[in-house]
Amino acid sequence: MIGIGGYLLMGFNEKLFEENFTFAFKATVSNNFLIATKAFEDFWRKNNKFLMSADDLYGRILYYAVNQQFKKAATKTADVYLVKDSQVSKYKNKAVFLSTNDYVTSICRTEKPKKLPSKAKYKLELAQGNQNNNNQLLLDLDLPEISVTNMKKYAIIGYRYINGEMRHLNIIVPDSEFQELLFDKDLLGNVKEYEQYVPEELIYDQVSDLKNDIVATLKEAKIL
Repeated sequence: MIGIGGYLLMGFNEKLFEENFTFAFKATVSNNFLIATKAFEDFWRKNNKFLMSADDLYGRILYYAVNQQFKKAATKTADVYLVKDSQVSKYKNKAVFLSTNDYVTSICRTEKPKKLPSKAKYKLELAQGNQNNNNQLLLDLDLPEISVTNMKKYAIIGYRYINGEMRHLNIIVPDSEFQELLFDKDLLGNVKEYEQYVPEELIYDQVSDLKNDIVATLKEAKIL
């Protein structure tokens, strides 16, 4: 094990990482976050008086907006990654996963750019795919039955959005013990760059559509 630049290099294959997290991957991820945060911000601003005393809902609604946008865009991004919405706990909590040839990637809020998110059983299990060996197994996340197949490597899209600003957005790869980072790639600088590839009217339509989803879901939950 050799430490370089603050990372534990345990046979990490950067070439394989770049083959999975291509320009198209970064562009679609950045665009989805752009749409999700615009829809969330517009929703939150228009409902601020009603929700001003419900700060605990801020993160939950933002998390919903991000995940929902990735699911809504799934047919458009299927040639880059496959989107799966899976139950990850016995309490029926769900998370969105992006699957490429060699990686499965989850989306999590993180406090700092190079800090791992809070631990969860499914994250610890998926991180086992980052062991430096070829005898890896994949745990199917659809509980309660867990099937076993060949395992992919695991990465996380970490983000923090607060007070109308995306503080960080990056792809991080944990070690197999979910203690340290093997690698990270910043995406925050790409959001504005990739925005130019999508027509403004298309962004507007997707933002409006997602905002309608947020309102409908909160009404169904009797929050609005």
